[in-house]
Amino acid sequence: MVRLDLAAGERGRAIDFGYTDPFVCLWIAEDEDRRLYVYRELYKSKLLMDQVVERVAEAEGWATNRDSAGRISLVGAE
Repeated sequence: MVRLDLAAGERGRAIDFGYTDPFVCLWIAEDEDRRLYVYRELYKSKLLMDQVVERVAEAEGWATNRDSAGRISLVGAE
C-alpha cells in the first residue's frame, strides 16, 4: 500500500456525468514523481445535477443552500 501525503502535491477531481450510466467523481492526487493516485471515488446512477452537487459537496464537507426557486449553491467551497 502507498502512503500518500494529501496535503502535499497537486490534487483534483475528474467527473464523468451520467444518468442511466453512472455519474462518477474521482479524487486524484499527484506525488513528487508525477504518479497519479485515485484516493476516493463516488458513483451513482439516476442522479439529477443538483443531487450530484449535493453528493460531491457532502464528500468534500461543504454546505449547500437552496434559494426560493430551488437552485442549489455551495457555501464555503473554494
